[in-house]
Amino acid sequence: MNRLSGLNGFESKKSFSSSGSFANQGLVRGVEAFTASENDSSRARVPSPLLYSPLHYEARYGYPLIVWLHGSGSSERELEEVMPCVSIRNYVAAAPRGTKAADPCGHRYNWSQSPASIALAEELVFDAIEQASGQFNLSSDKIFLAGRGDGGTMAWRIALRNARQFAGVVSLGGAFPKSHRPLAALKQARQLRSLWLIGANSKQCGNKAVAESLPLFQAAALKVAIRSYNCGDDLYMDMFSDMNRWLMEIVTNQPQQDPSQECIWGGLTGRN
Repeated sequence: MNRLSGLNGFESKKSFSSSGSFANQGLVRGVEAFTASENDSSRARVPSPLLYSPLHYEARYGYPLIVWLHGSGSSERELEEVMPCVSIRNYVAAAPRGTKAADPCGHRYNWSQSPASIALAEELVFDAIEQASGQFNLSSDKIFLAGRGDGGTMAWRIALRNARQFAGVVSLGGAFPKSHRPLAALKQARQLRSLWLIGANSKQCGNKAVAESLPLFQAAALKVAIRSYNCGDDLYMDMFSDMNRWLMEIVTNQPQQDPSQECIWGGLTGRN
């Protein structure tokens, strides 16, 4: 596997300098919006989401959309590194900024898991969808939510609360949420397709997290495909390749493996 060191901090782009094609893609800003702040109910100005246009965008084709939630200590600019790893052609993408600043300069952000932050993140996600649909031709039934680390946890939270709005959710190293009633809409949540990609040796979200979550998945009858990789907290190209394959199986209506049979963890059939 090829480790992606750049995703530990969005400034580093050395991992992608050889592609040469991303410069031809569109990274644009949506319209600056007003939204409720995390700390109070007032409406505050927040940065617009970053939008991504695929290579050779064709306006007559309804594209699937990926809404990407960045990892802790990063920002929406992470989308610039993620999309060349997933696909430069298959998707339109949008990335909002995290709900809480992680440094005094306001260059890095986190996704706080408080009730107020969850509500704010949900608003930011749906604003990103609205702005992407205003600029691109999207397939409304092929909208995916994805993220890494705390962004992956938040992606799960929002998708579980709004399962009918999303074709699937992907968490890369983000723990399954357990606080603040993530399964309050259980009937809908059972129809949501989820992909959980983890590093087996991750200190934040590895085999132990899977073992703790499996009984809940089974009891709630959730559709969760789990794939384990022989690594720690780093992200690898194989993860994004598998993510793209899983998404395209849904986009093209290909039959998917029963998630209960795809829970590959603990080195049993994990990728090396």
